[in-house]
Amino acid sequence: MSKITCNRLTNEIELIGSEAFIESNFYRIQNLIMESLGLTNEPS
Repeated sequence: MSKITCNRLTNEIELIGSEAFIESNFYRIQNLIMESLGLTNEPS
């Protein structure tokens, strides 16, 4: 079973699942978080 959970109290995100699931979703979630904070993932 694959799932993504977010604990708003600790600001932790947990990905549970196969290695392929984690690899395919990690950077997507990282980019969403950075975008929501107004940051960019590209070097200046």
